[in-house]
Order: sequence, then structure tokens, then C-alpha cells
Amino acid sequence: MQIVLAARDTTLAGSATYSAAGGTGGTANVTGYVFWQDAGFVPAGYVIPAHPVVVPDLGFGDGSSARFDQGVLSGQGDLSGVLIFSDDSSTSYGTTFVRNAQ
Repeated sequence: MQIVLAARDTTLAGSATYSAAGGTGGTANVTGYVFWQDAGFVPAGYVIPAHPVVVPDLGFGDGSSARFDQGVLSGQGDLSGVLIFSDDSSTSYGTTFVRNAQ
């Protein structure tokens, strides 16, 4: 999947192209938001540093949808999080989108 995103304030908008098993593929509209997660402590005594959290929603051409939840940007601009499809919300997929510098 390739995603092109633009951010304005805390709002995301963009588009995506994808290919799936069996040779199917298509396009998706992307909308969402970004918010700032403050630093916090975890039970083991470690500190989770403050960071932006990215939450895009994907609307696929076939009518299905998915949310990329808990998305965290790395220093290289990669985006890691959990992909959850609306037709199977009990299953989540750990996913990383790798930034392709143009």
C-alpha cells in the first residue's frame, strides 16, 4: 500500500493505492487526525516519551474501511501502529508504513 498524506493543523487527508492477495487492488481515501501524547510512566518504571499519534481512517473503493490506530512516527518518518478492518474489528494487524523519500 502506498499512502500520500497531507496535514493541516491536526487534520489528515490523502489517498492510497493498494494491492491484495489474488491480484485485486484499488484506491482508498484517507482521512484522520494527529494528536500529541504526553510522556507517561509504565509499570516497569520506564518513561514513554511524548510523541505525536497518527490515526488515519481508510475508505477503500470496494466500500470496506479500516482504521490505523495508535500510529506512532519514528525518527525516520516511518509510521507503526495497528490496522483494524471494520468488518472484523476483533482482529488487529501490527503494521508499519515505511516513508519513501521523494
